[in-house]
Amino acid sequence: MAVRTTDIHCAEVLRRDPAGTGEHLWVLIRRTDLATTQVRKAIARAVVVDPELVSCAGSRDRRGTCEQWFSVPVKAVETPGALKNVGYQNKVRSVRVTADPKPVEAVGVDTLRWRVRLRGVGGGNAYQAAKPILDHLRRVGCPNFVPRDLFGRNGEWARWGRLLARGERLPARVASEVQPGRCLWAYQHACFNRWLAQRIDDGLLATVVAGDRLLGGKGQEEVLSDVITEVEHAQRRLDSWEANVLGPLPGDQLSPVAAVAAEREQALFTALGLDATALARLRGARRPMRFQPTRCMLDIQGQDLDLQVDLPTTAHVQVIIDELGKPEDPSDVLESEGLEREGLEDPA
Repeated sequence: MAVRTTDIHCAEVLRRDPAGTGEHLWVLIRRTDLATTQVRKAIARAVVVDPELVSCAGSRDRRGTCEQWFSVPVKAVETPGALKNVGYQNKVRSVRVTADPKPVEAVGVDTLRWRVRLRGVGGGNAYQAAKPILDHLRRVGCPNFVPRDLFGRNGEWARWGRLLARGERLPARVASEVQPGRCLWAYQHACFNRWLAQRIDDGLLATVVAGDRLLGGKGQEEVLSDVITEVEHAQRRLDSWEANVLGPLPGDQLSPVAAVAAEREQALFTALGLDATALARLRGARRPMRFQPTRCMLDIQGQDLDLQVDLPTTAHVQVIIDELGKPEDPSDVLESEGLEREGLEDPA
C-alpha cells in the first residue's frame, strides 16, 4: 500500500480557538517534510528569540504537510509582524497570527486531523475491503503501536537503547551518529510494542485484567482492583470508551499496576532482561493501549483511496494504514505482525 510524503496531510484541531488577545503570540505554521524542532528554530530566528521560548503542543510527524500551532511570549518579541514571514527553505509558511493569554500546550490540542492518499490499491475493490476494517477499528479500537520506522533503520536505535539500558557503551561509530536519548526512547517504545503484541495475542486489546492501570475520560489514573464487580464495571467503561488501559514504557518512574497486570508486566521485563538496575537507567511512563479513530471517511479516487480520520495526539496514522493493509476478516485485522517487528534482537 504505497503512500508518498506528498500524500500525507495533518492538522492540529484545538479544543478552543485562541482568544485573539493576551500575553502570548500564536502562529499557525504549515510546514512540509520538516521536523518540529526545525520549525521552532525558524520561528526563533524570525523574531530573534531563544528557541526555548517557542512553545508547541508536541512533536509531529515530519513526513508530509502539517499545520501546527506555536507561540512565543509577547514581551520577548520586538517585531511581532515578523511572525507573518516565517520561512525555511520554502518548507515553512505562516498561515495565521493571533494571540492568547496562555502559551500553546499539549492539553489544548483535541485531535490530529489526517488526510492520506493510499495509491494503487484498486479503487472500488479497495474501498470494499477497507471499509469493514475501518468500521471494526472504530468499534473495538486500534492498537496504539509505535511504527517501526521510528526505531531507526531495521530497529537499530531500539537495539542500541537496550545496550545502554544494560549499562554498556555504544560502539564509537554509533555514538558519533545517534543520540543516546533517542536510542533509549526507541527501546522503551519497542518494549511497549512487545507488551501490546502480547495483549493482542491473548485477546486482551479491548479487555481489562485485574490490576490494570486505567486512564479515565478526565485524565485521572487509577489501578483496577481484583474484585470481580469492579473488573466488570471497568470493562463497561472500556467498552464505552470512558476509560483506556495504560501500558508500560519501562523505567524507574513507571506508575504501578497490581495483581494479574503486574504479573504480566514483570514476566515481560524478566524476558527482556530488565532488572532493577536497568530500569533505573530509564525514565518510565505509560502509554494508552488502544485508540479510537473518529470522523472516518473513505473516498475513491480512480485506483487510489483517500482516507480522512481524526486521531489522538499519541496515535500514529501509519498504524491505521498498516491495519488497512491486512486481510478483510476483522478477526485477523488486529493480529500482531510478529515480535521480530519490534526490533529487539541483539545487534550484530
